[in-house]
Amino acid sequence: MFKKHLQKSYLIIIFISLFLILPTGWARTTSLNPVLVKDINPSFQDSSPKFLVNVNGTLFFRADDGIHGHELWKSDGTEAGTVMLKEIGTNSSYVSNLVNFNGTLLFTSNEGPEDVELWKSDGTIDGTVYVTDLPGYMRQPMVVNDLLFFITYDIHGGELWRTDGTASGTFMVKDIYPGAFSISETPETNVDLTNFNGNVFFRARNSGFNYELWKSDGTEAGTVMVTDIPYGGLYPDLLTVVGDTLYFAGGGYASSFYRDELWKSDGTTAGTVRVKDFEIENDSEIRGMINMNGKLLLSIYEGGAAEEGGSLWESDGTEAGTILLKDNLYTTFSHYHNLPRFKETAMMNGILFFLGISNDGTGLWKSDGTEAETVFVKEGGGGEMTVVDNLLFFRGSDDAHGSELWRSDGTTAGTVMVKDLKTGVGAGSWPSYLTEVNGTLFFEADDYHHGDELWKVSVSDTPAELDHHVYLPTILK
Repeated sequence: MFKKHLQKSYLIIIFISLFLILPTGWARTTSLNPVLVKDINPSFQDSSPKFLVNVNGTLFFRADDGIHGHELWKSDGTEAGTVMLKEIGTNSSYVSNLVNFNGTLLFTSNEGPEDVELWKSDGTIDGTVYVTDLPGYMRQPMVVNDLLFFITYDIHGGELWRTDGTASGTFMVKDIYPGAFSISETPETNVDLTNFNGNVFFRARNSGFNYELWKSDGTEAGTVMVTDIPYGGLYPDLLTVVGDTLYFAGGGYASSFYRDELWKSDGTTAGTVRVKDFEIENDSEIRGMINMNGKLLLSIYEGGAAEEGGSLWESDGTEAGTILLKDNLYTTFSHYHNLPRFKETAMMNGILFFLGISNDGTGLWKSDGTEAETVFVKEGGGGEMTVVDNLLFFRGSDDAHGSELWRSDGTTAGTVMVKDLKTGVGAGSWPSYLTEVNGTLFFEADDYHHGDELWKVSVSDTPAELDHHVYLPTILK
């Protein structure tokens, strides 16, 4: 009996010693291995999977198998379940604008500027159907309640359109700038379509260079100008919703590249007021805004070197409550924050993660909204970001590996490259379109051996972190 107890004591000591030297999260992170879902375009050819979107637990995307051209595909995460859904175009339909429209996939087929079609799909062949023709390319789709708003060009120029997923419910909302003129500077200019209080808010001009804040409920009568600032307009930009307030940067078209005023709106003309004029000059401006746990964070560039000319601010919607959070920190909250391709920030457990440039370090930063906890995490992080099961995944980079998939638990030690998919000094697999579906991360990457293909990392199926209260009794039976 004594010998048996002695053996157990030795086992306990050995196990505890092993447990203490294992890195945090060992049992979980060792299984985070990227797996090729399917070599859609075999050998070294690229299938170029793009516009990944999760609709009701199914991954939809565009890909080219080398035979049918760029068509609509879907995947359940298995090789057998990764299939072309339907051949829409005779050569390549170049499907794009894949949007989860209240549980239905809406997308466009783009065989040319004169042949753009709106389609929808329930994930079946028979349920993937043509809706209607569009006059031109769809741009900046934004779902607001039961409508999808977007910008497209026809004889009226670039104007606001809407669809409810039917042919009869797809039309131009209003000719805001009459004639063959457009509400935006160029077809590529983002007008910041933003969902606020059941309406879409955006920047538009109705004459000359007077860019103002507009809103629409999807009807012509309900599409109205909110602000009307003389001598050039307000040029509202970076529209960001925080609770029941819409914030934006402004300063007038003459200073549109120097957005130095913070504004807010409750959706009415009387309730649209300036919060603070930062009075910054030269090439300085408000370059980004984001909602962080009900608080507005602003990224300001003040000219000069990025690490010296940036600052992070916070605002509660009052001038007195708009205060400097951290100086000498340049952040990249993207101007295109509404577009899924530009996920340069992520929230995980109430913490904001972002790319920052400072004397403290360039790479992944995090903040809980306080100065003390706005800190540098690790060098080399900060491309596209998404959170899967309490792990942050992002496109990171370093000189040795180039751009690869990284992950972070929020600590410096726990921020590491997942795998060097494309080996070679600085080569980089360039992971893109990071998208979560049912606890699995999907992304596009090029490992050189297969070309640009669809990959995945299963997160939710990995074991939980080791817990000695659970494992010790089992081992020592």
